[in-house]
Amino acid sequence: METRKKIVIISHDYDECADILFDDILVPTIYEYSLAIPPSDLPRVEKCRAKLKKYHEDITAGADVVEFYVGSNRQDITKDEVIMEQNKNGSCFTNFKKLCAENGWVFREFLLADAQKQLEPGTTMRSKDIESVTNRESKAAIIQAQLKDIEQNYSASDHIEFYFVDDDRNNIFLNSIKNSISPNNLPPQIKKFSLIQYDWNDAVYEYAEDAKLKVHTEHVISAEPACKDHKPQPSNIVSHSIFSKSVPTAITAEDNKSRRRKTT
Repeated sequence: METRKKIVIISHDYDECADILFDDILVPTIYEYSLAIPPSDLPRVEKCRAKLKKYHEDITAGADVVEFYVGSNRQDITKDEVIMEQNKNGSCFTNFKKLCAENGWVFREFLLADAQKQLEPGTTMRSKDIESVTNRESKAAIIQAQLKDIEQNYSASDHIEFYFVDDDRNNIFLNSIKNSISPNNLPPQIKKFSLIQYDWNDAVYEYAEDAKLKVHTEHVISAEPACKDHKPQPSNIVSHSIFSKSVPTAITAEDNKSRRRKTT
């Protein structure tokens, strides 16, 4: 009997989320509204990195194939460059390619504009002349476009676990995605659909005890837990912290205001 392959696909946000994994975010000068972190905070950065890396290791353990999509609103070269300059935290595209190369994952160059303009996947990432149309509801549109791309890349008999990771501390994007996804519009290959909330801001900028990583998942197909200590709840929607809670902030909101990025 042929053994079924385990396929894991990750869609990952960047700013205040995966950017913590890369040294671009460590700079000697703190700019107003940027995400840049002084090297003196490296011990806190390393703790936050370790939590996110451990989660990546957990969800990809035993996978035969791991694919990676850009889940950031940086859905074209121009947006990547503009937000990179504002936040002082490096290129989303460059760093995600590096992350995939280091882990042996497949980096998918598919971006929202490829779907919006009916282009060959990867065209937008190779041309600065193409821009995506993004707004407050873009995260749901990005995930829906990625799911359609996945459906085209795999046969209906494949078994895929899909994870979307975003900082989204107010649950605006995650709730929008949950409201737009149901068993009826999910590709048949997706057997497990998980929304993960990870925001390192409290742990570094606000000097809390630890980074937060919450599983905020709606299993629209599978009842399998998204993490080891998950316990099913009524309605099968999980909002559960798998790491220690943060302690009260040691600096005022006004002090922290200059260290956070502008809301875009």
